Amino acid sequence: MRGQAEIAGGGIAGLTAGLALARRGWRVRVHEQDARLRVLGAGIYIWENGLKVLEALDVLDATIEDALPVRRRERRGGDGRLIGAEPFGGPGARLYVPLRRALLTALAAGLRDAGGEIVFGSRMVGADPDGIAHFADGTTAVADLVIGADGVNSPIRDSLGLLRQRRPCLQYGYRIMIPRLPEELTTPEGSSICEHWNGSRRLLYAPSTADLA
Repeated sequence: MRGQAEIAGGGIAGLTAGLALARRGWRVRVHEQDARLRVLGAGIYIWENGLKVLEALDVLDATIEDALPVRRRERRGGDGRLIGAEPFGGPGARLYVPLRRALLTALAAGLRDAGGEIVFGSRMVGADPDGIAHFADGTTAVADLVIGADGVNSPIRDSLGLLRQRRPCLQYGYRIMIPRLPEELTTPEGSSICEHWNGSRRLLYAPSTADLA
């Protein structure tokens, strides 16, 4: 089956779904309410299963062009004491932490190359089961497939009554990017992910590029 797909949300999920459909001959429009791609953010973990998806979509090389492969995994206590370490990576067990910007840019370029369209400043607010997409400006679009990839508070999902329940997890996290020193790249730690354990708190360090972690 091939047809018209209207996708709400120009993030990772929306662009990936759009690219996969466009590669298979679908007409695709991705609707992003912002004026441009939202590329702000830290590095993003992409394990073997995700890397295989990007490879199948022909955007893997562009995504990890500047990213460093993870070669080692460490665990340390709150005082910095090494608890354990082992080699990591290789065929079937790869891990990269590219910048979010690199991933989104690669997906968007791949989608356009495959004939898909990204419409900025376009906010989808709902959908009907018969394939009618509704937009904030009052317009509608008829589609064979409507995808709500517009986040945890998705109005597309809510307009269809698909939310059964929502419970707060009461867990919080912060992500920051820090500059790397050139000499770090010559040490085992320079290509290691490290979990620091301190009671109920965790600090996770991961290499991203030669300049950032």
